[in-house]
Amino acid sequence: MVTPDKDFGQLIDENTFLYKPSRMGDGVEVLGVPEIKKRWGIQRPEQVIDILALMGDTSDNIPGVPGIGEKTAIKLIAQFDNVENLLARTGELTGKLRENIEKNRELAILSKQLVTIDCDTPCLTDLEVLKLRPPDEEKVKQLLVEFEFNSLGKRLFGEDFKAGRGFPGETPAEKPAAVKPDATSDPRAESEAVSVPAPQPSPAPAELKSLAHLPHQYEVAATGAQRAAIIQRLKDAPTFAFATDTDGTDARNAGLGGFAFSLEPSSGVYVPLPSTPAESRKIVQEFAEVLEDPDKEIVGHNLKFDLRVLIRHGLRFRGKLFDTMVAHSLVEPDVRHSLEYLAESLLG
Repeated sequence: MVTPDKDFGQLIDENTFLYKPSRMGDGVEVLGVPEIKKRWGIQRPEQVIDILALMGDTSDNIPGVPGIGEKTAIKLIAQFDNVENLLARTGELTGKLRENIEKNRELAILSKQLVTIDCDTPCLTDLEVLKLRPPDEEKVKQLLVEFEFNSLGKRLFGEDFKAGRGFPGETPAEKPAAVKPDATSDPRAESEAVSVPAPQPSPAPAELKSLAHLPHQYEVAATGAQRAAIIQRLKDAPTFAFATDTDGTDARNAGLGGFAFSLEPSSGVYVPLPSTPAESRKIVQEFAEVLEDPDKEIVGHNLKFDLRVLIRHGLRFRGKLFDTMVAHSLVEPDVRHSLEYLAESLLG
């Protein structure tokens, strides 16, 4: 029996064991007859019923006898063997304990009935059906894709698994079909059309695009001449995308390793920066003319972060800003807004 429930100790015998799953890192326990007898100080596993009947169990709404805890219950069952003997021999007790038990006699009997597991309940299940078998991987993958369970998918099928929404083969939702209601069911229903959602197709396997699938032109502007060329192109462009490359996520302390621009789809230029602060700041200032141009529109993701990083390097955006993270949070407020999630869900 795989359960942490102490009630199941009453069912343990020479061929039946209780497998108690690990909790809070304390490891798995497998309990047999000797372990249960030692745990409760009893002679037979079924005496677990009597102890729990006296002490109660709030998790299962077993009332128990007021004023009797685990230690007292164990002591009483060791002395009287079971609840029935205890109730028949209360004259051997004294003081408040005797008073409590005699006053709550019916509660003790009820508690024993409640805590006793009914082993005569019909069980029509074929045990062969319950055998652990390998899963139908394709069906599992379809579910993971449908509900976007990326992390679970990676645990089951490896790091290459992707469960994003934006992948080739995804079938758009069909328009609801208009059907006429049954007029006999409601006299007011005449010719109104009722929208009934069309059956949805099963999700296709996630086949996200990678860099290998897309034509692209990415450049590195590492020399003064290369930087001058990209600056000229930026001057001629009314809008461009921008992103910083940092070594951390705290804008107050993150080091700036470089930044990137994009002027048109599938293209980009990366400007690496030297590790020397003075040289790095000098190169940043070469781009001040375009980044601080009030007539430019700068597009980015989480631009607030980039702004704070660049302010530390003596530069401020002064033009119009379009932040895709802010835009997405307005359109889809209830989902994630990371760049990775947007790329996957919207672009595949």
